[in-house]
Amino acid sequence: MRSVARAALFAGAVSLLALAGCTSSDGSSDASSSPSTSGSDHSSHSSASHEGQISFALATQGSSGQEGLAIAYPSGDDMTVMTVAMQGGPAAGGAAQTAVIHKGTCSDVGAEVQKLMDVEGGGSFTQFEGTLDNYVADKNVLVVSEGGDAVACGVIENGKIHPPSEPIPAVHTLEIKEQNLSGQSGTATLTPSDDGQSTNISIQWNNQPSDIEQLPTHIHQSKCATLDPMVMVPLANIIDNQSTTNDIPVPLSKLLEKDQFSINVHHDPSALPFYVGCGTISDAKAVQ
Repeated sequence: MRSVARAALFAGAVSLLALAGCTSSDGSSDASSSPSTSGSDHSSHSSASHEGQISFALATQGSSGQEGLAIAYPSGDDMTVMTVAMQGGPAAGGAAQTAVIHKGTCSDVGAEVQKLMDVEGGGSFTQFEGTLDNYVADKNVLVVSEGGDAVACGVIENGKIHPPSEPIPAVHTLEIKEQNLSGQSGTATLTPSDDGQSTNISIQWNNQPSDIEQLPTHIHQSKCATLDPMVMVPLANIIDNQSTTNDIPVPLSKLLEKDQFSINVHHDPSALPFYVGCGTISDAKAVQ
């Protein structure tokens, strides 16, 4: 199967929300319902849903001490996007790790089904042929390896990442601070689902330039101080100083892990490498 490299995401980020299959309230997934393709009608702020996407844990294999999180979602006709975030592996600039979808189980890995982009600096982003439903139905596994040895593995399914025995976090608010003297900043409200397995994020922005219709916004796999351009989850673009993204398939308890994830706001789709705001999600404060 054909894979498309997305390691440097800036060039393709203009269409990320359309690729993500963000759905409107009637469940459709055409481009017109995607915030990234909204026109000049700003009668309501930007919103999107990640319903239909999945996330699953990558458990430690052997004595590697490494674990991870994978997120997968439909991407247009018969395509799938899968992102991988690893913890405990080589730092940025270190050895790359392979990420491959296999038949079988983690204890009895079978034939290779699809090779993903290598995990570099803890992250990987791949778009490839095949529907997500097929990969889930076949109960394939994703194996991350280093030097030929498996270091983490997980079944491709809508996994229950938040342990049912643990309390669900309270609603949190996060200050998204100005970057690059942009004069812009905002507040994100992160709300867990009733079962703790997904998260809704709404953003109230300040000082969006009047000549910029949309501010691309993503969750990145890093803290703001050491920002990694690897996008883990695309959020609804900010329009008229507001955005809402529902059903993000990552528990709030996972997003709150120390220095692992950040919310980043970009200048506009034509200048994605220029950040105007960033907030490290583990800095968020619980709403009392």
